[in-house]
Amino acid sequence: MSLRELQFTDRSVRAARYVGCQPDVEYRFRNLAGLVLHISKRGRKTWKAHYSIQKDGVRKKRKVRLGQYPATTLVQARKKSAELLERVANEGDVVANDGLLLAAQAKGKLTFAELLDDYLAERRGLARIGEAERELRKDAIPALGAKHPALITAGDIDEVGRAILRRGSEAMASRFVMHMKALYNYVILDQPSLAQRYGITSNPAVMLGRRRRGAGGSYTKPKARERVLDDPEIAKWWRALDDSEKRLGTKLALKLVLVTAQRPGEVRRARKQDLHLTAAEPYWMIPVEHSKNGRQHYVPLSHLAAQLFTEAAAASSDSGSLLVFPSPDDAENPIADVVLPSAQRDFFVKTLKSMTPATVHDLRRSAATGMRRLGINRDTVGMVLNHTAKGVTAEHYDWHDGAREKWEALDRWARHLSRLVK
Repeated sequence: MSLRELQFTDRSVRAARYVGCQPDVEYRFRNLAGLVLHISKRGRKTWKAHYSIQKDGVRKKRKVRLGQYPATTLVQARKKSAELLERVANEGDVVANDGLLLAAQAKGKLTFAELLDDYLAERRGLARIGEAERELRKDAIPALGAKHPALITAGDIDEVGRAILRRGSEAMASRFVMHMKALYNYVILDQPSLAQRYGITSNPAVMLGRRRRGAGGSYTKPKARERVLDDPEIAKWWRALDDSEKRLGTKLALKLVLVTAQRPGEVRRARKQDLHLTAAEPYWMIPVEHSKNGRQHYVPLSHLAAQLFTEAAAASSDSGSLLVFPSPDDAENPIADVVLPSAQRDFFVKTLKSMTPATVHDLRRSAATGMRRLGINRDTVGMVLNHTAKGVTAEHYDWHDGAREKWEALDRWARHLSRLVK
């Protein structure tokens, strides 16, 4: 870049032209430090203020744009340059300082709602992320959504948790605190770039739910549910479901939770490509991304289960979906995770009023308990449920998938159900 001088007159500035072969040419003014006129190859004239500053033994040069000529006159450019150089004398490297200030201001505008969106986008593959999203959007966003995530305190989270407790939802309050802990832990430990962007250095929920030895905590782990349908209740539930006006897909999905003993989320996301209904011994292979414990799960399909899956796949064929239970609004996505719980709850409120309500997960528990009543051993039932076995041997050495045992257990259970619902 070539360097030239101009007289401090408007006529000289108007007459100045681009010369040479560099991207632009610089014109300085004698006895006037800092102010420089840049002229591009296309003849555009831009005022800039040049200064240098030494930091940590290194001299850094800065060029600050002041405006374009002639919109910014020579006199105005001189005034802006003088003001900038005075700031440099008093404040140091104003370019770097202003950059940090703008970054801090931008960071200050970030909200928890934005952090939640970023978190969910990163965690979309988790089997139960839909539940976390639903519960956080319901309770966290109205109270905390507009706050900066780095400024949210344990008291803020506790206030939301206690509001949930006042609704009588102890389990949901516990899950809310758990979801908040998980979100902040993930950002801090697994996504430091997100932590840096939002200025997060600690987890405000980390101590919530902990309790002193011998004392109860506000957000204790909810007690294990114990609702199990006995044989007469199963028969009554099945027949009433057949007679109900629920969508066919919803009916079949609910039945399959009971017949296969698999998780409701795994059933609703079943894909046709994972079903092998024409094999000599039909089976369903639940992929890693749909399995809660992150392990592929082989599910032998009894005659009853294969029949239900076949009917469901046929019912969804008109949509052209690859899913067995596609959403009526979007065939590329499964039915929402609220569909089955809502249908089951509505079913007991309006149809089975005389029965103690049972959740969709209670159907899976009823299947496990029913198999135990038939004499099937606990280990086999655990393999059917795809529970992660504990202990060094189970976790690292025993990779036997129990295919034959699972087949016999689910077949016995299906034959028992068929007799009940005749």
